[in-house]
Amino acid sequence: MEASWLHKRLKREKAARFHAETILEEKSRELFFKNKELERLNQRLNANLEARDDQLNELKKEHFELFENSAVGIVLSQGEKILQTNSTFAQMLGYEKEELIGKTVSAISHKHDRGPSVDQTQKLNNREINGFSMQKRYERRNGSYFWASTHVSEILDVQGETKYSLAVIVNIHEQKIAENKLNQTVEQLEEINANLEGFAHIVSHDLKAPLTGINTVLGWMSHEALGSKMQGYMHQMKDRVTKMNALIEGIVSYSRVSQSQEERVLIDVSELIDEAIQLLQVPLHIGIEKQGQFPNLYVNKAKLTQVFSNLLDNAIRHNDKPQGIIRVGVREDADYYHFTVWDNGEGIDNQYFTRIFKMFNTLTQNGKNTGIGLSLVKKIIEELGGRISVDSQKGEYTQFEFTLSKSICIYGK
Repeated sequence: MEASWLHKRLKREKAARFHAETILEEKSRELFFKNKELERLNQRLNANLEARDDQLNELKKEHFELFENSAVGIVLSQGEKILQTNSTFAQMLGYEKEELIGKTVSAISHKHDRGPSVDQTQKLNNREINGFSMQKRYERRNGSYFWASTHVSEILDVQGETKYSLAVIVNIHEQKIAENKLNQTVEQLEEINANLEGFAHIVSHDLKAPLTGINTVLGWMSHEALGSKMQGYMHQMKDRVTKMNALIEGIVSYSRVSQSQEERVLIDVSELIDEAIQLLQVPLHIGIEKQGQFPNLYVNKAKLTQVFSNLLDNAIRHNDKPQGIIRVGVREDADYYHFTVWDNGEGIDNQYFTRIFKMFNTLTQNGKNTGIGLSLVKKIIEELGGRISVDSQKGEYTQFEFTLSKSICIYGK
């Protein structure tokens, strides 16, 4: 009976062992396939990592090439100490790149620019500012200097702390030379204008004084008993004095056009034309009409009044018709106002269309024409961004047309 019990027990143990071996075999097979899958995943991961490394290296290479081959100078620094620079900046200074590493920014800066540069750098390091720009001079290896526009910004690490400063340097030395020449030219022009102002004063006072004296003497002589021939000479002298006086006034007005202060105000051009007409001697047989919707412009009132006064005065004085007509018109396009002054007077031969705008050119020889009026008008109009032209038919009509720039007369640029 005991033998039977042992046999049963062994049989059970053998069945349990077989079952355990079966489970172990299944788990081993499952583990084998899991390991194979992990190997494949690991291979794929390694391949992806290698590809990412290649991409990262390529990106680093591209960034380095951009850094190295940039058209502007680039400097990496910590505080004042230079950590890295590109070849462009080194070439600007006449150094090799390696010679600049470790130098301070102050060591390669003009002595007068060191203080402002250090102050701004300290503010950047203290996180008081995020960056700054300045124009400063850098010292070359040979002791010379060049002007550069420098923009400095901070580069942060992953913790948000300042890792280093990045400076971008653009050589503006040629621009500075041009600016200096321009400033010298402006100073020279200011001196010339001051001299012209003095000249205008001399012309208007010192030269007109003798003319006033001559005119007074001629007035006295007109009360004396003179022969007809002498009376003729005296009238000629008075005409010459009148013309000389008008010429002097014209020269003074012309010289002061660009010198006068631009006290610009918003004006109604229609009202300005009415005021100009009121200051002229308009004969009863001449009518003046306005046509169109005249704008409000932001201009120097005296100058624009002078333009219309000159053109209207010309139209009046050169109108030989029994019934004179003068029309002042306006139209506009996107950029300009176009003003016209038309009359049915004696007209102008087209060979003189250009000549009449030049100084001292006049088509008549009476004492009132100095040859300055239209050149003065042209100068004022061009200052207002416009142009003037004439169209005429001899014996039929004359039309002056001029433009004024909207960007100047509306927006005040």
